[in-house]
Amino acid sequence: MGLPIVAEGRLVNYVFVYVRINLTGSANTAQWRAREPFFRDALVRAGHRTPFTLKGDYQKIDTARLTAALTREAQRIAGPGVIQSVAVTSQAPRGRATAPRPPAARRPPRLTPVADPRFASRCAPDYSLAVSRRLFRSAA
Repeated sequence: MGLPIVAEGRLVNYVFVYVRINLTGSANTAQWRAREPFFRDALVRAGHRTPFTLKGDYQKIDTARLTAALTREAQRIAGPGVIQSVAVTSQAPRGRATAPRPPAARRPPRLTPVADPRFASRCAPDYSLAVSRRLFRSAA
C-alpha cells in the first residue's frame, strides 16, 4: 500500500510498503486474515494523519514510527494478546523525489517617498515643495 511523503505541507512522493503482522501462537490465523482490510485501513489513515516522512530522504519512510503506529492500531483492532510484532518487509518509492530547495531570500520592499510635509526634507526639493502646496491647498 502507498503511504504519502509530505514535506512542508506538500505531497512529495508515495512510498509503497509491505508490512507483516505476526500473530501469537494462540491466535486464530484464519479469523485475523479475513480482517486484513481493517489493518490496511488503519495503516493508511495513520499515514495520512501523520506522514512517516524521513527528514532529507523522500525515498524511504521512518520504519520505527510506522511499526510503532501500526502496532498500536493492530492491538486496538485485534485486542490484547493477539499481535506479537509488526515488521516492514520492503518499501519502494513511486518516484525519484529530491529534497526541496530552500526558499529564495526575499528583498525588502522598496520605500517610496511619503506625501507628508513633515518628511519633506527627505525628498527631492522640487517634489517636496509640490507635495506641500498640494496638501495645504486641499486642507484649506
